[in-house]
Amino acid sequence: MTKVECLKKLLKLDRLGIITLLPGDRVRLNTARDFAWLPDGPIQTFFRHSEQNDFLKGTFKNDGEQFVFLHGMLTSTAVARVDTLVNKFREEFAALHKESQSAPFHQRHGVGILLAHREWEPRSFAKLRR
Repeated sequence: MTKVECLKKLLKLDRLGIITLLPGDRVRLNTARDFAWLPDGPIQTFFRHSEQNDFLKGTFKNDGEQFVFLHGMLTSTAVARVDTLVNKFREEFAALHKESQSAPFHQRHGVGILLAHREWEPRSFAKLRR
């Protein structure tokens, strides 16, 4: 994509109110940091097909990185509490992002967090069912 083509796309996003095009071709994002992707929508589909494996193939061994997988047998009430905790975490992450915006760009780092939960039984367990 040429610079002219890119600027045309940015101007279109600016007119839609998704971004604000700033002097020097800088961009400020106008979307909320705690928005949710549409289930099976274009962004979620793109992430699943193009970025999810790249994200997960990291070693998660460096400072500031974690990979945690939890599994348990929960009641419906407990699952509702998990939903509440995830929503509170989203709010806190959005607040931290907003707080970090005042720091110089070179002091900020892109951080990806993947939280997911669903009713699930490992296939290897299901195969052992009688």
